[in-house]
Amino acid sequence: MVLQASTEILACVSASAFNFASGATIGFSAIVIPQLQLSDSNINITKEDISWIASTVPLVIAVGSILTGILVDRIGRTNTIKVAAIPYVIGWLCIAMAHNLAWLLAGRLLTGLSMALSNNPAVVYVTEVAKPKHRGALICTQTTLLSLGVLFMYIKGAFLHWKTICWISMSYCILPLLMM
Repeated sequence: MVLQASTEILACVSASAFNFASGATIGFSAIVIPQLQLSDSNINITKEDISWIASTVPLVIAVGSILTGILVDRIGRTNTIKVAAIPYVIGWLCIAMAHNLAWLLAGRLLTGLSMALSNNPAVVYVTEVAKPKHRGALICTQTTLLSLGVLFMYIKGAFLHWKTICWISMSYCILPLLMM
């Protein structure tokens, strides 16, 4: 009984763990923009660029959610969540290697797409896998992990250069991917 409950909880937390990565993606604009505004930044940005950096992720989530529905129907919830790791890693790689605004925005688009690909099916997965007595708590872990991802990004932003943060952020989808 305990082993069955632990397996169920581990499966749900694994799927929900991508929300930590999503939180990091959301919080990134708050730490990268001030660093890009410094005089020694290798990427010069305007006020309009700042708007694009901050809004790219939410813009792509709407489109990504439609794609997610199609993928969930074709390859299933778990595989869709696993596929989400691909644009996440590539997106952070683009941002880490960015020497201009275009690469930074391309990376933000990919990490935003990854959010849509992972978060929506994770909710469905937890709802279907969790027993009723655990379901509420396990669904709430998603929001908690998202908030922790944002908070952790803010903490890192106080101490690390944004490119270093990108390299670290790539790893956030690896552990949940291995656990699934």
